[in-house]
Amino acid sequence: MYSKLIFYILILAAIVHIVFSIIVLFFPKVINNYTDTTENIVHSIMRGEKTYYRQVTSNEKESLKRKTDELDILLKRYPKFIGVDWKFRVITKNLPAYFTYEDYIYIPYHKIDTIGKSTLLHEKVHILQRIYKEEFDNYYLNILNYESKSIELSKKWQELFLINPDALDINWVFKENGKYYLPLLLKSFKRVVILLKLNKDGTYITTDEVYDFNDFNFFNNYLQFMAGLYNPNELLAEMITSFILEDYNNESLKQFLNQ
Repeated sequence: MYSKLIFYILILAAIVHIVFSIIVLFFPKVINNYTDTTENIVHSIMRGEKTYYRQVTSNEKESLKRKTDELDILLKRYPKFIGVDWKFRVITKNLPAYFTYEDYIYIPYHKIDTIGKSTLLHEKVHILQRIYKEEFDNYYLNILNYESKSIELSKKWQELFLINPDALDINWVFKENGKYYLPLLLKSFKRVVILLKLNKDGTYITTDEVYDFNDFNFFNNYLQFMAGLYNPNELLAEMITSFILEDYNNESLKQFLNQ
C-alpha cells in the first residue's frame, strides 16, 4: 500500500516538474510576471536599488545616439529641451513598457534596438515635467482644465492601481456634470475613470463606479491620445510628441514650448 502511495506521489511530482519546465521554456513571461512584476521593478528603482537595471553598452549607446541626434535637430527649436541630456539605463527584465525616473530613461533590454523616436521623445518630455514642474502643472490647470484634489484610494483601487513613475501624482481629476472623476491606470494596463465621493474633511475617495473615457465630453479633444488619457503627465507627453513629430497643430503648445 505504502509503495503504491509513494509511486503515485513520485508520478505527481514528475508531472508538476514537467509542467513547470514547459512554462519556463515556452512562457517565460509568466514566470517573469510572477516573480518580477512591473511594479516590483519600479519600486526597486525608486528605492535606489540596482537589482533590475544595468548601464548601456557601447553598441547600445551608439544605436540610441543615431536616433537622439535626429531628434535633437528638431528639439533645438524649443528652449525647454536645450541643455537636457539624454541619459539611459537598461532594464534587465522583459517588461512591456518604458518609463523614466529622475533624469534617466529606462528601456527594457529587448527593446533597445527597436525603440522609436516618438517613444524616446515621449520619455524625454517626462524628464522635462520634473525640471519644469510648476509650468507643466499650470498648463494642466489652465489649458487642459484638470483640477488637483486630495484623493484617497479605497482598498480595492489600492490593490489594482499601477504605480507609474512618470505619473506619480494621481491627484489630477476632472469635473463633469457637477461630479469629480479620477482617471487611473491599473496593473492590468487597463485605463479606467472612477467616480469620486466627497469626504467630510474635504478630500475625495474613490467609489466602485467605473466609466470609459468615451463617456465624457472632457476628453473629446484628446481621444487621439488615448494611451495617455489617465494622467495629464502622460496626456501632454503624447500631445507634445505629436506636435513635434507629426501634424498636430496646437497654438497653446507652441507657446508653452517656446517659453
